[in-house]
Formats: sequence, structure tokens, C-alpha cells
Amino acid sequence: MEIKLLFLILVLLFPINSNAFTIYSFVPFRYHVDKSGKKIDGYSQAQQALYRVGTKQIKVLYENQFLTNKKPDFEKIKKIVEDSKKNPSIPISFDIEIGNDRKPETILPTVIDTLRLYHSLGGAAEVG
Repeated sequence: MEIKLLFLILVLLFPINSNAFTIYSFVPFRYHVDKSGKKIDGYSQAQQALYRVGTKQIKVLYENQFLTNKKPDFEKIKKIVEDSKKNPSIPISFDIEIGNDRKPETILPTVIDTLRLYHSLGGAAEVG
């Protein structure tokens, strides 16, 4: 009984607030409309709410930001690398949706080429 009481006191005194992994968030919409029909800057409000509960920032890059004709674009990726050096603590996610998701051979060459180019140019941020 004493051990249970001691355990309960310890649990109440020391909040258990830890994660086994880091959670990243990205809000793609720029605004939302409230109940009265007023346009609200949804990106910053939603993203800030997620940061307050402990999520971390991630930079999601869409294909048009790093591919040209479905191939990695040297100049675009070079710019991404330069930006990554300004904020190396913010991971980057290359959102590649080309090919057939049931046939990795249609996607992997582009993924591998994109990552190799990013790293060979000295990308500073982690990729996730």
C-alpha cells in the first residue's frame, strides 16, 4: 500500500511528457473561412497551434520546386541547398509523386537522383 501511494505521489509530482520520436508538421493551406464568412490566415494560426503542442517545423517541397520534366533540376536543387544552409535545423521533405506507387522502379531513380544531387551540392538540412 505504501509503495502504491509513493508511486502515485511521484506520478503526480513529475509530469510524464515525452515522446519516443519527434513529430513534424506542415500546414499546406494559406487561409480558412470562419463561421461568419471572414477569411482568416489559416496557415500561421494552425501552424502556430501545432508548434505550441510540441510539433517541429519541416519544409515540404513539391515537384515543381526541384524537378523539371520529371528530372532533378540542378539550379532548383542548388537554391534548395543554399536555403538549407540558412536553416539547417529544419528538415526537408521532397514530395515526389511521379510514377506508379505500386512499381518502385518507376519512382526510385528520381528519388535517388534527387537525393544524390542535394547531398553532392552540400545540403545542410536532414531529409525526411
